[in-house]
Amino acid sequence: MISAVIIAQDRGLTPDPSAEALVRTLAALVPAAIEGLIRDVTLAGLKSHGQLFNIADHAGCELAQADDLQGVIAAGLKSARSDLVLLLCAGFAPNAGYVDEIGDRFQSAQMTSALLLRREPETFLTRLLPQFSPVRGLVAKRGAFTKATSFDQALRCVGGGITARVQLRRVD
Repeated sequence: MISAVIIAQDRGLTPDPSAEALVRTLAALVPAAIEGLIRDVTLAGLKSHGQLFNIADHAGCELAQADDLQGVIAAGLKSARSDLVLLLCAGFAPNAGYVDEIGDRFQSAQMTSALLLRREPETFLTRLLPQFSPVRGLVAKRGAFTKATSFDQALRCVGGGITARVQLRRVD
């Protein structure tokens, strides 16, 4: 089982995602929770983001808040219950089939590298070369990125990984 941490704010991402983007990201995880793949969900953001409490309360997920951007991921990881963690940027949702792909990947073998979830190609270059689409989600062992203070730094901490066939779509 996997713990999901939704990052509501990050230096390299949208500084203040809309409530609708947060809700759509959370809603996309429901099938994985029903299938038993996702154990718990944490919404991580700044204490100054007023809507986070209401969204987390209505969604029935944990809320992890920090005073500054550098503590957002650490606060989210602290709330995670599983050793495997899905870090997902708010405003993005996995396309259909992600439950099967992630589930198969982690049930069939020991996880040795991170699973990278890239954004759907949106430019000519990323349609030709999908590996240039930015990574906006990843699944890895919690210990791999405990020192990360941003999503980009979390990517560097895991040291690469395998790109999933399933991609993330923008939902805001």
